[in-house]
Amino acid sequence: MTLCRPVLALVIGALGCLAFDRAAAGQQAPHTPNGIVRALRVAEPPTIDGHLSEEAWTRAEPATNLTQRDPDEGRPATERSEFRILYDDRALYVGVRLFDHDPKRIVKRLSGRDADIDADSLTVVLDPLHDHFTGMQFRL
Repeated sequence: MTLCRPVLALVIGALGCLAFDRAAAGQQAPHTPNGIVRALRVAEPPTIDGHLSEEAWTRAEPATNLTQRDPDEGRPATERSEFRILYDDRALYVGVRLFDHDPKRIVKRLSGRDADIDADSLTVVLDPLHDHFTGMQFRL
Protein backbone atom coordinates (compact mmCIF):
# COMPACT_ATOMS: atom_id res chain seq x y z
CA MET A 1 0.00 0.00 0.00
CA THR A 2 2.91 2.41 0.56
CA LEU A 3 3.74 2.33 -3.16
CA CYS A 4 0.14 3.30 -4.08
CA ARG A 5 0.11 6.54 -2.08
CA PRO A 6 3.02 8.21 -3.95
CA VAL A 7 1.58 7.09 -7.29
CA LEU A 8 -1.87 8.41 -6.33
CA ALA A 9 -0.35 11.72 -5.18
CA LEU A 10 1.56 12.01 -8.47
CA VAL A 11 -1.58 11.35 -10.54
CA ILE A 12 -3.64 13.86 -8.54
CA GLY A 13 -0.86 16.44 -8.86
CA ALA A 14 -0.59 15.90 -12.61
CA LEU A 15 -4.35 16.26 -13.06
CA GLY A 16 -4.30 19.45 -11.02
CA CYS A 17 -1.53 20.89 -13.20
CA LEU A 18 -3.45 20.02 -16.35
CA ALA A 19 -6.59 21.70 -15.03
CA PHE A 20 -4.62 24.82 -14.03
CA ASP A 21 -2.79 24.93 -17.37
CA ARG A 22 -6.06 24.74 -19.29
CA ALA A 23 -7.67 27.48 -17.19
CA ALA A 24 -4.58 29.70 -17.50
CA ALA A 25 -4.55 29.28 -21.26
CA GLY A 26 -8.21 30.32 -21.45
CA GLN A 27 -9.17 27.22 -23.39
CA GLN A 28 -12.79 26.30 -23.70
CA ALA A 29 -14.37 23.01 -22.82
CA PRO A 30 -15.60 20.81 -25.66
CA HIS A 31 -19.12 21.86 -26.63
CA THR A 32 -22.01 19.88 -27.98
CA PRO A 33 -24.88 22.15 -29.07
CA ASN A 34 -27.88 20.19 -27.80
CA GLY A 35 -30.77 21.55 -25.82
CA ILE A 36 -30.10 25.15 -26.88
CA VAL A 37 -33.14 27.38 -26.42
CA ARG A 38 -33.62 30.83 -27.95
CA ALA A 39 -35.17 33.32 -25.54
CA LEU A 40 -37.92 35.72 -26.64
CA ARG A 41 -37.89 39.27 -25.28
CA VAL A 42 -41.25 40.44 -23.95
CA ALA A 43 -42.48 43.90 -22.95
CA GLU A 44 -44.64 42.59 -20.10
CA PRO A 45 -43.94 39.63 -17.81
CA PRO A 46 -46.13 36.56 -18.29
CA THR A 47 -48.63 35.54 -15.65
CA ILE A 48 -47.06 32.86 -13.46
CA ASP A 49 -50.00 30.48 -13.17
CA GLY A 50 -48.77 27.14 -14.51
CA HIS A 51 -50.39 27.67 -17.93
CA LEU A 52 -48.51 28.42 -21.14
CA SER A 53 -51.52 29.75 -23.03
CA GLU A 54 -50.59 33.45 -23.08
CA GLU A 55 -49.62 34.92 -26.43
CA ALA A 56 -45.97 35.42 -25.41
CA TRP A 57 -45.57 31.71 -24.65
CA THR A 58 -47.13 30.72 -27.98
CA ARG A 59 -44.78 33.13 -29.86
CA ALA A 60 -41.68 31.71 -28.17
CA GLU A 61 -40.00 29.06 -30.30
CA PRO A 62 -40.09 25.74 -28.43
CA ALA A 63 -36.94 23.69 -28.12
CA THR A 64 -37.69 20.02 -28.48
CA ASN A 65 -34.17 18.59 -28.82
CA LEU A 66 -33.74 17.85 -25.12
CA THR A 67 -31.54 15.05 -23.84
CA GLN A 68 -31.70 12.64 -20.92
CA ARG A 69 -29.28 11.93 -18.10
CA ASP A 70 -30.50 8.51 -16.99
CA PRO A 71 -30.34 5.80 -18.14
CA ASP A 72 -28.46 6.92 -21.30
CA GLU A 73 -26.79 10.30 -20.73
CA GLY A 74 -26.80 12.56 -23.76
CA ARG A 75 -29.30 10.48 -25.72
CA PRO A 76 -32.56 12.05 -26.95
CA ALA A 77 -35.28 12.24 -24.31
CA THR A 78 -37.65 9.27 -24.39
CA GLU A 79 -40.72 11.47 -23.95
CA ARG A 80 -41.77 14.56 -25.90
CA SER A 81 -40.90 17.88 -24.23
CA GLU A 82 -41.30 21.56 -25.13
CA PHE A 83 -39.06 24.16 -23.53
CA ARG A 84 -39.58 27.93 -23.93
CA ILE A 85 -37.82 30.96 -22.44
CA LEU A 86 -39.03 34.54 -22.17
CA TYR A 87 -37.16 37.49 -20.69
CA ASP A 88 -37.64 41.16 -19.91
CA ASP A 89 -35.56 43.83 -18.17
CA ARG A 90 -36.10 42.21 -14.78
CA ALA A 91 -36.32 38.44 -15.12
CA LEU A 92 -35.94 35.23 -17.07
CA TYR A 93 -39.08 33.06 -17.42
CA VAL A 94 -38.92 29.35 -18.17
CA GLY A 95 -41.94 27.50 -19.51
CA VAL A 96 -41.75 23.74 -19.93
CA ARG A 97 -44.33 21.24 -21.08
CA LEU A 98 -43.25 17.68 -20.26
CA PHE A 99 -45.31 14.83 -21.67
CA ASP A 100 -45.46 11.30 -20.30
CA HIS A 101 -47.30 8.35 -21.82
CA ASP A 102 -47.81 6.88 -18.32
CA PRO A 103 -48.04 9.71 -15.74
CA LYS A 104 -48.63 7.25 -12.89
CA ARG A 105 -45.01 6.09 -13.24
CA ILE A 106 -43.47 9.56 -12.72
CA VAL A 107 -41.01 9.29 -9.84
CA LYS A 108 -41.56 11.99 -7.20
CA ARG A 109 -39.19 12.39 -4.27
CA LEU A 110 -38.16 15.28 -2.08
CA SER A 111 -34.48 15.85 -1.46
CA GLY A 112 -32.32 18.19 0.55
CA ARG A 113 -30.71 21.30 -0.83
CA ASP A 114 -27.90 20.61 -3.33
CA ALA A 115 -28.55 16.87 -3.08
CA ASP A 116 -28.68 14.69 -6.17
CA ILE A 117 -32.32 13.92 -6.93
CA ASP A 118 -33.10 10.28 -7.61
CA ALA A 119 -36.36 11.11 -9.36
CA ASP A 120 -37.75 12.55 -12.58
CA SER A 121 -36.37 16.06 -12.93
CA LEU A 122 -35.51 18.83 -15.34
CA THR A 123 -32.17 20.64 -15.28
CA VAL A 124 -31.75 24.13 -16.72
CA VAL A 125 -28.16 25.24 -17.39
CA LEU A 126 -27.48 28.89 -18.22
CA ASP A 127 -24.31 29.96 -20.05
CA PRO A 128 -24.39 33.78 -19.63
CA LEU A 129 -20.74 34.23 -20.65
CA HIS A 130 -21.28 32.05 -23.73
CA ASP A 131 -17.98 30.29 -23.10
CA HIS A 132 -19.48 26.77 -22.90
CA PHE A 133 -17.42 26.26 -19.74
CA THR A 134 -18.94 28.24 -16.86
CA GLY A 135 -22.56 28.70 -15.97
CA MET A 136 -25.41 28.21 -13.54
CA GLN A 137 -27.54 25.13 -13.09
CA PHE A 138 -31.08 24.87 -11.75
CA ARG A 139 -32.79 21.54 -11.19
CA LEU A 140 -36.57 21.30 -10.97
